[in-house]
Amino acid sequence: MRWLYLHFYQLQLDHLYREEQLVIDEKEGPAASKTTAQALSQATIIVDGQGNEVCQACELAQQQGIRLGMGLAAAIAMQAKLRVLDYRPLLEQELLQQLAEQLYPISANLVLQAPQGLLLEIRSMLRYHQGLENYWQHIQQQLQPLHYHYANAHSPWAAQLLARNGYQQLLADTPEGQQSLEQSLARIPCSSLPLKKNSLERLSSLGIHHLERLLKLPLKEISRRFDEEMLLYLGRLNNELKTPLAYYQPTEIFERQLQLFYEIYDSETLSKPITPLLKQLQDFLQQRDLQAQQVDIQLQLRDSESLKIELRAIRGEEKAERWQALLKLRLERLELPAPVEAISLRCEKHQQRGQEHAELFSQHQGRLSQEQLLDSLQARLGKERIHFLQAGNSHIPEHSQQLCNSASSAQDNSQNNLQDKKGSSKNNTNLPLPEGLRPSFLLKQPQQLQEEVLLFYGPERIQNPGWNEKQNCERDYFIARNQEGRWLWLYKTPNKHWYVHGYFA
Repeated sequence: MRWLYLHFYQLQLDHLYREEQLVIDEKEGPAASKTTAQALSQATIIVDGQGNEVCQACELAQQQGIRLGMGLAAAIAMQAKLRVLDYRPLLEQELLQQLAEQLYPISANLVLQAPQGLLLEIRSMLRYHQGLENYWQHIQQQLQPLHYHYANAHSPWAAQLLARNGYQQLLADTPEGQQSLEQSLARIPCSSLPLKKNSLERLSSLGIHHLERLLKLPLKEISRRFDEEMLLYLGRLNNELKTPLAYYQPTEIFERQLQLFYEIYDSETLSKPITPLLKQLQDFLQQRDLQAQQVDIQLQLRDSESLKIELRAIRGEEKAERWQALLKLRLERLELPAPVEAISLRCEKHQQRGQEHAELFSQHQGRLSQEQLLDSLQARLGKERIHFLQAGNSHIPEHSQQLCNSASSAQDNSQNNLQDKKGSSKNNTNLPLPEGLRPSFLLKQPQQLQEEVLLFYGPERIQNPGWNEKQNCERDYFIARNQEGRWLWLYKTPNKHWYVHGYFA
C-alpha cells in the first residue's frame, strides 16, 4: 500500500473552533471569553454560496438533524438558532498549505489536493520510521485535533476515493490487506465517483450502482458503452495508468493570516492572538535552520487603512519569546485609529543560523547582547530615533565621528577609515598614544587656554592636509592637568596658540 490520502472534510470549521478556543485559553477577558464560550456552544454550519447548501456542520448541528447537502432554508427551518458562515475555499487552501509544512518533516513526498486533501507517498518513509505503525502515530500527533478521513491503497486514486467516502482504515501491504482493500472498493457507490453527470446516469440506467460490478466489466464492454473519461479513471484507479504528480516543495517565505472572530480595540491586547503566529514562525525557522531578521505584521482595521508593524533583529532571531518581547515594546506606543478585524504575519528576510556558543562560566549569561539591546530600543522608540557613531573621513577630532541611522553602515565605515589610517600611518610623525587616552567630553568648539597647566603627555601630532582652510589642520595635542586637578586635552597650533579641546572624566 504505497499511497495514503487524508481528507479534511471540515477544515474551515476546525480552524474556526481552534481559534475561538485559543481566545479562552489566552484569557482574553471576561466579556470576550463569555462571548466566545457562547459561540463554541452554538450549532454552527458553513454554507457553500454556489449551491446555497450546507457543506460543513459541527457535531451539535448534526445532532439536531442537519445534514451535509441540505439547503440553507431547510437548515434554518429545522434549527433557528444556527450560526451560519460562508465557505472560504482560499482559506482552506492556506490551511492545507500549513498542514503540508507540518507533515513535511515526517513524510517528504506530499501532494496537495486542494482544498481539502493531502496525498502522501508512504512506502519510502516506512524504513525511516521503523514501520507503518510508528509512521502513522507521528502523523496523528501533528493532526490533532482536526477531523479527517484516511485510507491507504495501491494507487493515489483508490486512496482518495476511499477517504472521500468516509473510510478510516490503514491496511498492511499483505495478501490480507489487499483483500480488505478490494472489499472496501467494491462497496463504494458509483454515484460518488468523480465522473461527469451523464456517465453517472449511464451507470445507473445499466443497473450498476456499486464499484464492484463496474470493475468486473471487461474493458472492451466499457469502451463500447462509455467515453474515454471512464477508461482513464478506471486505469488510474487500478494503478494501470500512471498519473504525473506535483510534489510539494516547502516555501522559504513564511506567511500567515488570522481572521479574528472579535474586534480588538486595545493595542496591548494584540500580542495574544499574534503569539500563536510567532510560535508557528519559530517552527518554520527551526525546521530550516534559519534566523529571521525582520517580521512584518499587518493589522486590518475596520473602515480604515491597514497598519504595518515592522520588528527587526540585527543579529537574527528564531525564538518566539524574543519576538514577543519586541512586539510588546512596539505595541506600547501604538495607537489604533480603528478596531482590528484581521492580522497577517510575514517573514521573508532571514539568514542561516550562526554557530553561537555560550560560555559556561560567563558572568554575562542571561543579559541582553548589544544587538538585542538595539532591537529593544528600536522597538520601543522607533528606528528613526536611534543613532550610531561612525568614523568620519577626517583626522581632525571634531570631524572624526558623525551620526548615522544604521549600525551596519557605522561598522563598515569605521573599518574603512581604520584601513585608511593604517595606510597613512607611515607619513605620521606622531608619538604612540597609549590606548584609551582620549577625553570623554569633547568641546564643540576649542576654547583658548586661559590658565596655568602642567603637561604630562605629548605632543601627539594630528595633521590633516586639505584643499581648503577648514580642512587644513596641524596640531600638537597634550594631556595636561590644571591647578584644580582636572585633566585636560589641549593642543598647540604652529602659531604657538594654546586651546582646550576636551576634558577627561
